[in-house]
Amino acid sequence: MQKLPNLFTILRLLLVPIIVISYLFADGTNWFIFTLFFIAGLSDWIDGTVARKTGAITEFGKLWDPIADKLVIGAVLVLLTIDGVIPIFITVIILIRESAVTIARLAVLKHGVLAADRGGKLKTMLQGFSLLFLLSPYPLDGIALPMLYLATVITLITGVRYFGQLYELRSKNAS
Repeated sequence: MQKLPNLFTILRLLLVPIIVISYLFADGTNWFIFTLFFIAGLSDWIDGTVARKTGAITEFGKLWDPIADKLVIGAVLVLLTIDGVIPIFITVIILIRESAVTIARLAVLKHGVLAADRGGKLKTMLQGFSLLFLLSPYPLDGIALPMLYLATVITLITGVRYFGQLYELRSKNAS
């Protein structure tokens, strides 16, 4: 049971190139891409739930689970931006924040890992659902775009909070 959550993380990592290639060769949005993205999101929820409930939290999972999430979200953001579905500034803001947090997380790994808080989970959920709605074969952009704007604001807020927590962690470990 210890390795099951890690397998879901690996699944998400493997889904990234499949989603990208499928999207690039598709004639517009289709059920296959929508389903792949849904599976990626569902696997994130399952691996987190299983890891917490069974105590199967590993160093691999602490590091790679958020990276897998960022790669899936980032890939779809870039694809939808290239297609003109979402404004470039949203993608730039989210990608810069996620990259900065990931780099910072790697830089302070020896001091401990900052787990995602409720704000981070809300950010990920809003990003995921808004992109899922944008990938939907049904027209849901009336819901998805406002949700993505909200996700972008929360992304900025949680990024600032994360760096504040990071500063506290480093200060505490320095003393």
